[in-house]
Amino acid sequence: MKPTDNTFVQYYLYILSRMLKEPRRVFYEILPQQNVKRSLGVLLISSIIYALTCTLICRSETPVFHVAVLLVNAMGMAFIAAVIGYGLIAVITGRWVPFTRLLPIYALSSSITLLIAWLPFSLWFTEPWKWWLIGAGLTDGLSLKGRQAFVVIIGSIGIMMLLFGAVLPRITPPAV
Repeated sequence: MKPTDNTFVQYYLYILSRMLKEPRRVFYEILPQQNVKRSLGVLLISSIIYALTCTLICRSETPVFHVAVLLVNAMGMAFIAAVIGYGLIAVITGRWVPFTRLLPIYALSSSITLLIAWLPFSLWFTEPWKWWLIGAGLTDGLSLKGRQAFVVIIGSIGIMMLLFGAVLPRITPPAV
């Protein structure tokens, strides 16, 4: 089955099963023909599943708001990481890669891990896995050297930690 010759549900299941079985091959073979809309669609479906399962487990008093926040967070974090990675790749390699080639790497890597991320304490497994997948995408899909991909990943994590460390205290009400 070719990833372009089927319905979106079939494509979603196909791409996720391939990401589980052979992620490096997905980035090497499928990424060059990957459509940004399809990648974002895969991320959206996984984000919806993640947001709904998290909300069901925690039994929120405002479930619609909770789902919306988790959905925006899941989609937004993939986008923020891709933007930071885009800048770091330009600085590290001295070349600009098309953002339309980079975003699918982050979207697909986040998509597969979001399906497990709702489980308590899964963060310790899903985050390293997601970043490994992103590294595999950077090396196999964009032909970065392993060392360059590693620096992009470490730099991205560091920048996001600094960014959220600076922003969160300003938008979070003080504990009483």
